Amino acid sequence: MLLKAKLTVLLTVFSCVFLYAQDWNNYQPIQSEGQIPKEFLSSSTEKFISKVESISSEKKRREQRKEEQFYLQSTFNIDQLLLSGNVLFNDPISIYVNKVADELLKNNAGLRKKLKFYVVKSPISNAFATERGAIFINMGLLARLENEAQLAFILSHEITHYTKDHVLKRYINNRDMTDKRSKNYKQYKKSSGYEVLLAKSNYSKKNEKEADRVGLGASHFVAIN
Repeated sequence: MLLKAKLTVLLTVFSCVFLYAQDWNNYQPIQSEGQIPKEFLSSSTEKFISKVESISSEKKRREQRKEEQFYLQSTFNIDQLLLSGNVLFNDPISIYVNKVADELLKNNAGLRKKLKFYVVKSPISNAFATERGAIFINMGLLARLENEAQLAFILSHEITHYTKDHVLKRYINNRDMTDKRSKNYKQYKKSSGYEVLLAKSNYSKKNEKEADRVGLGASHFVAIN
């Protein structure tokens, strides 16, 4: 085991949900508890301004505008999810996920402080990272895991997306394919819509492979130590 907190804690929670799903007198849904995280309370405008101020002044103005547009869209989309009522915090499952993250990053306190891990009440099997360090993992994916090592790999995979800045890079890459002022546009200006879509998919796949490779190494290191 990576942690003293055993996987049976997570499995017990799911078992209780399934066992009592039809008994409405005893059904206790998983819900957030305790103090609301600061990220839920600060305004989207404040977060957007903070990200814009972090853009390097050495970049060309055109590149700065692309990042600004990305942060504008991303900030409000993330906050819309946070305030949807589907994101859990301080519940048993979120606490467990964060303990696994603590173990993964026990030798990198600086990075750990930048990251927040949330569980989303969604049956879809998915997890994703954001450029501001919020990493989301759906209940649907957690329910499919067989052991703690698989969870460690998923978290390491998403952490890599954050450290490699994949989300922003993918946005800029996709924008450049249709931006007449970019170097990439010349390569795709005569391409069909299908060819452009395929190129975007291949770029995304490249990022996914990198996240798999780096994430697997990180989670394996934790598992054997």
